[in-house]
Amino acid sequence: EGREGIKNIYADTLQAKTDIVTFTNPTDINLSLGKTFNDQYVSKRVQRHLNLFAIGPDDKIGKQAMNEGRNVRRTVRLFPKDLYKIANEILIYDNKVAMYSVDDEMGIIIENNSIAETMKSIWKMAWDKFEK
Repeated sequence: EGREGIKNIYADTLQAKTDIVTFTNPTDINLSLGKTFNDQYVSKRVQRHLNLFAIGPDDKIGKQAMNEGRNVRRTVRLFPKDLYKIANEILIYDNKVAMYSVDDEMGIIIENNSIAETMKSIWKMAWDKFEK
């Protein structure tokens, strides 16, 4: 719980052995945890050679994340922000699914192969739907 708990979720992703895939909203993350934390996390992720594949809203910050992608091991696909709302983050990596609520500042990491594989499949369906 709290910002420190959410930061612990991100710290866990840095131990991933696989690529990280995510449903995300960078605007809400920056507002919640701050751009400084986000920049530090990205730097650590890049140092650990972890690729991130993100699905996020087509807005100013989403486009910026997409444009910076190649430099920070990030590939982004955007969805129409007026059709879908993602106010939280779901990170899927290894056999884990991490989710947190920006508004409530609480999150959870579920470590389960079946749940992780199901979430990866749901993520892949969305990834395939949205163009590069």
